[in-house]
Amino acid sequence: MNSVFHRHSAPMAALLLAGVAASLPAVTRAQPDSPFLLTAYVDAVGGERLVAGQYDTALVQIRSATQTDVSADVVNKTNACVALAELKQLAQARQACDDAVTAASRDRLHSSGVVSKSRLDENESVAIAYTNRAVVHSLAKEAVSSAEDLAEAYSLAPAAEFVARNIAAFRTNRNVAAGLEVVSRRVAD
Repeated sequence: MNSVFHRHSAPMAALLLAGVAASLPAVTRAQPDSPFLLTAYVDAVGGERLVAGQYDTALVQIRSATQTDVSADVVNKTNACVALAELKQLAQARQACDDAVTAASRDRLHSSGVVSKSRLDENESVAIAYTNRAVVHSLAKEAVSSAEDLAEAYSLAPAAEFVARNIAAFRTNRNVAAGLEVVSRRVAD
């Protein structure tokens, strides 16, 4: 993550995000009541339960799953982050989100890009982890950390709708008063 944010105040981080958000298409701007988005992998362990709003059941499934490969580890950690965030278990959610960012970044770094996914898909996978963690930071009222993660997600996937929506929601709704919305992705996408 870019360490320049740690030397600046929250207004400076918000200013950076305002500049990023200004470059987004107007259609992606959130309305004042637009929720933050948490992105889960529907075709991974616990994914269907997450989308159905059964967060406790999803978490049990995720925690009991065996990790077969690095990609499964990334999506399981991402889904755990979403479940814990929805359950408002913020300390555990933050750890799961940190683990998802680390796993996705490691997967991107070590992947050939030829065998499993394109570089664009890898960047988007890391951006998903960053935006989910940004939402958890917002839930914990950590605006600077949230802004840092959103800026990093934007640098990885500037055209991704989930990034644009969360940046816009951050700008209009920093207290997460509008709630959360879980959106689904497919691992194969």
